[in-house]
Amino acid sequence: MVKRGLVSALFGLVLAGTAGAVEVSVFELSGSWRGTGMVRPEPDKRLREGRCRLEIEAVSGDSDVRLQGRCATDLGATALTIQFERRDGGVIAGAMASPSLPETLQFLGKAAGDRLTMQTRAPFQAGDMIGHARFTLTLGAGDSFDLVEYFQPQDGAEVEIVRMHFVKTSQ
Repeated sequence: MVKRGLVSALFGLVLAGTAGAVEVSVFELSGSWRGTGMVRPEPDKRLREGRCRLEIEAVSGDSDVRLQGRCATDLGATALTIQFERRDGGVIAGAMASPSLPETLQFLGKAAGDRLTMQTRAPFQAGDMIGHARFTLTLGAGDSFDLVEYFQPQDGAEVEIVRMHFVKTSQ
């Protein structure tokens, strides 16, 4: 995996719902979103300023949604595409592809209250490490959300990878 692979994997987890203490629903989102915050390009590197621009659209009724975007740090930028699918029992499944990833990453999670929590279904390589990514997305006031992302190496302590605030920029 190239150095930007972890950045695209982590930004690939960026999805939310409407504000308030309601179940997070990525399937109600649409339009353009902008995020700013801090990103660690690899688990053993320092945090850097990062930014992201995302377009979200429904794909098939209310069961699938597609996110396409571009995320960047001072080290470079990467494009990504993510498809999320609503499954029985409140389960949300996701798949992400990016030119900087050696394979499509699969995610699984659930929504509860104003939070969406997801984790990679299988370990993946980030730089020289292999492990899982997990994130918690918390809805804010209005059309905004906060994303906190962690990487858990198979042989080490969990590391914060992304801390970013997103706002909706258009319908």
